[in-house]
Amino acid sequence: MDHRYGTRTDMGPEVTAAAGFVSSLLRTRGFLNEQQLHIFSDCLQQALSEHYTHHWFPEKPQKGSGYRCIRINHEMDPIISSVACRIGLSGHQLFQLLPRELTLWVDPYEVSYRIGEDGSICVLYEVEPPAAPVAPTTTPLLRRGQQRPARLRLHADLQEPLSHGPHQPAQELPDDGFELSVLETRALCVPWGSQWVRR
Repeated sequence: MDHRYGTRTDMGPEVTAAAGFVSSLLRTRGFLNEQQLHIFSDCLQQALSEHYTHHWFPEKPQKGSGYRCIRINHEMDPIISSVACRIGLSGHQLFQLLPRELTLWVDPYEVSYRIGEDGSICVLYEVEPPAAPVAPTTTPLLRRGQQRPARLRLHADLQEPLSHGPHQPAQELPDDGFELSVLETRALCVPWGSQWVRR
């Protein structure tokens, strides 16, 4: 699993938590045997993974939350209903085994549920999302009324700035968090072998 910010595509832990919760609700009535519950859980994990394939956004966990939500509100959720058919459960039996009102949110990094419209929201699974990379900041060198010095865009490895001839002015570039003025570059970096290191 890739843990860089915004690149985690594995939804396994969340889908497993959701399927395990629904299976545990079915288990409480004692109507199904362990083999049926195991098949139901496996099939539900597979169905949810397929359903969420193009609707999983780790960089924006709330995006698509409504689409991913499992909902029973006097009508059975279609995903649960179709999976239940595989183990021979009818819609009527499902309503006897599951709450009449259930909302289950399956989002990147968190799975939570609510039973009833006014029930408390309970968290089943939660993990801290990876921290977003912090863009480098620059220290202002100007006093009021001074002209901004020309800026150079640095290569990603910070070994050398993009080439400008010795007498060519640096090209003005938009602020994107990865630019330093010539003075800032000299102040922040000293050569160390083939790398630049920060003082």
